[in-house]
Amino acid sequence: MIGKTILEDLPSELWLDIFTYLNTRDQYNGFYNLNTKINQFLLNYYYHISLKHNDENSEYLCEHVLPHLTHSKYISSLRLENINQMNIFQNLTLLHFPRLYSLTLSRLHITNTILDLLRYYAPHLQFLNISLFVSNKWNVLLESILSLPVLQICYLNLGIAQCPIKSSKILKSPIRHLTLLGSYQSCCTEKLTSLLNHLPFLNSLCIKCNKLECNQIISNQIYNKSLSCSSFSLTINNLPELFINFTLFLFTTMPHLEKLKIKCCNPLLNLVYINVYLWIKLLDLLINLKEIILIFTLDKTINEKSWNKRYEDLLKFTKLRHINLRIISSKK
Repeated sequence: MIGKTILEDLPSELWLDIFTYLNTRDQYNGFYNLNTKINQFLLNYYYHISLKHNDENSEYLCEHVLPHLTHSKYISSLRLENINQMNIFQNLTLLHFPRLYSLTLSRLHITNTILDLLRYYAPHLQFLNISLFVSNKWNVLLESILSLPVLQICYLNLGIAQCPIKSSKILKSPIRHLTLLGSYQSCCTEKLTSLLNHLPFLNSLCIKCNKLECNQIISNQIYNKSLSCSSFSLTINNLPELFINFTLFLFTTMPHLEKLKIKCCNPLLNLVYINVYLWIKLLDLLINLKEIILIFTLDKTINEKSWNKRYEDLLKFTKLRHINLRIISSKK
């Protein structure tokens, strides 16, 4: 006698595979209340919640799924995008996930409700991605971020990162990896240095900006030995005209730097950034530097022979210092 396999008898792994091909509404309209076992599969399927304004799945999730979740303490990831007008704020407890590990906030207006949510997630939050906020409370948001007790990885809009910190408390954040995003914004090195003073455990810093504002050299500025950042990546549209300003910026903010990566998006108009004599001064200051990656597009006015000569000189010098140098260049 051949046994029959009915839909309810399918193994858990196969149910999970089926759900990946269906959106939230179809999952629940098709299978919810079929039996208790499948109800549990559906309710336990969500460990990563994503809500977005004017999105049918998000609306359905808020109305039919979140109120019935039986495992809210196991939700590890939450993404909220442009949700200020959603009904979810009428019952904020639906977003109370006590062990949330990862939080992404995008295109939101900063309200006290958003700030309260951030504080609620604080005990376990280790990954935070915040971008494109509209508000006059950026400084309050930044102070809340710096107060998160176990935060390790943070992606932050550059504008928020440059807000003045007005708190009377001494804020020391455990952040180890920080990325500041602002492709069309200027990065003020003075404001950045102020932020880094609150990040004594920072290992790596990545900045994407239009340009660095470091025109004024502060002659009496002394580097902060407590800053532990060892890796710095800069993606920039326009490099500082004066290499000495760039040198001072690196030395005063990241004196223990071991890896440096620079990518300039706009074509280089001159050979300043591969001038071996300027790099000698920089490397004399950054004595721990072991790896340099330079990614440049050359303007058509750059003489190829001159470029190759500068490149060879810099390569020889870095080899003598036991520094791994890679220069990736292309012509416009």
